[in-house]
Amino acid sequence: MNSLRGPDPINLLRWLFRGPAKLPSGAWQSWVSSDGTGFLYPEAGAVAVRTALYLDAMGAPAPSPEELIPSLSWLEQSVDSSGLVRHGGVGYLFDMILVLAAFTQAYERGIRGGFVPLIDQIERRARAMFEAGQAAEGPAEARWSTVFGPHVLKSAALLALARQAVPLPRFLKSAVASLLLLQGRKGEFGNGNPGKTYLHAHCYALEGLSMLRAMGVEGLDDALGRGLEFLAGCELPGGGFGQWSGDDRGAASTGIEVAADVTAQAGRLFLLSSGSYIPWRVGGIEGERLERIDSALARLVGPGGGLRYLTSSAHENTWCTAFALQYLAARHGAALRAEQLV
Repeated sequence: MNSLRGPDPINLLRWLFRGPAKLPSGAWQSWVSSDGTGFLYPEAGAVAVRTALYLDAMGAPAPSPEELIPSLSWLEQSVDSSGLVRHGGVGYLFDMILVLAAFTQAYERGIRGGFVPLIDQIERRARAMFEAGQAAEGPAEARWSTVFGPHVLKSAALLALARQAVPLPRFLKSAVASLLLLQGRKGEFGNGNPGKTYLHAHCYALEGLSMLRAMGVEGLDDALGRGLEFLAGCELPGGGFGQWSGDDRGAASTGIEVAADVTAQAGRLFLLSSGSYIPWRVGGIEGERLERIDSALARLVGPGGGLRYLTSSAHENTWCTAFALQYLAARHGAALRAEQLV
């Protein structure tokens, strides 16, 4: 593992937990750059908190659970009276579930605070949204994050983990079954636009399926295997993955910028799918494919030490850096389980 060509995990750790994205108050910004800061973003903060707890549990030099209390308090303030987590006036099921996952993971690690009573409140609100097939509430434009689409499979898995609900309750079982019907014939979890799949959301769907499968939910192997094959076919010639699948055959075209979040997500999924995890029908993921992902992530490190969102981006991104940290920890020998995906 000493020959890995990826970014130095220690530098990414320093940027994510000691750099400008994390404010002294415990709040987290979406990104930072020389052109200015991003916005305060509970989703990114929840991902960062979960990353810290994951790394601390494996002995990595991340903030201790106690150091995360200010951030948990800030996330607590992001939950409205109905249990929703809002951004830009819109309440999102996905964001709310990520905050719930941070709360439950912190509780399991022995942290206590004002967030504890919110766990039941969020779970009740989440159930109502699942039953209504609702991904967002408020004046939201129609886009992948506001539609009850395949990315919600990750929300379903995280909610099941929070509730320790296996077998799945009827409302989650029904939601998963309906979301699986959205998978295309090439294995893509798309947004309804044939030949143009948003790969960040596609990876979220595969992460959800991976989690559910690891929890013992049956009947997911085919959907997960086909989804992984589609993702592998979207690799860019120079390594890494773009934001979108590139053409109507599902293979990436040339000249597309590398997206840090998709590249790190793909790396995590390929690591999880190796060995006995799921029958893999593409091959080559243990060697050259992962090395290309390592190199692609290394090229995305910005001047401040975090990962740039895209090849040309001026800003260094919180969740991209967190995804990459988890991938690199596994590449350096840490045991990565599907249930731990942040």
